[in-house]
Amino acid sequence: MRYRKRWQPFVQAVHTWIYAWTEALPRSLNALILVGPSAGWSLPLAAFKRFEQVVIFEPDAVARALLGARMRPVRAYSVRLHYDHHDLFAAGGLQYLHATYPTAAILFCNVLGQLNLIVPEHSSTAAAVCKGIASTLQDRHWASYHDLISTTTPPQTGLAPCSTAHGVYFPTRTPLEQVLIRFWTQSEIELYDHETNSLGNADPFQCALWQITPARWHLVQWVSHLPASPAPR
Repeated sequence: MRYRKRWQPFVQAVHTWIYAWTEALPRSLNALILVGPSAGWSLPLAAFKRFEQVVIFEPDAVARALLGARMRPVRAYSVRLHYDHHDLFAAGGLQYLHATYPTAAILFCNVLGQLNLIVPEHSSTAAAVCKGIASTLQDRHWASYHDLISTTTPPQTGLAPCSTAHGVYFPTRTPLEQVLIRFWTQSEIELYDHETNSLGNADPFQCALWQITPARWHLVQWVSHLPASPAPR
């Protein structure tokens, strides 16, 4: 939390994304699943008061306690909180999510880009999980914000962390190289690929810069997915 002031443009972009997404969801969707929210520091918790139930998948007990405390104002709107301890990133985890909560909207909270760094060895890689989300949850309303790449190379001079309140828009299947050119003019940069770019292969997406420390930048991608309309009979 040392650099929280630096994070504000990024956090504002996340809030804008999530508010717009939750408002656009069908009113019949009255349950929301938060996957990996930690203590919810980047989440606009007030956006969740429209749901009857919020289901939380968060393995860190301290983070769960902090999030529960921060959700008290939301619970005043009769929102029920439920904590599910199933490992969604182990084998069969996404199938469990789909089957157990068949009518809930799903929000992956800055977690997918961290999978290669934090998950135990038996769990799937970020690339495999992203592929699984695209296939297993194709008939669901879901969204995710996650690390796309990270680097110690500063972005182009004068570029605000978020060019608009929504970040920068990219069409479906925009190659990663074209995304990076929008933020870095250098012909080559040293970066860490968080292996999440495939989520932009089926839906358009937005990206925003997050200056996480004075010397490190993350490029965060937002993807929101609408289920395909049923074929006419």
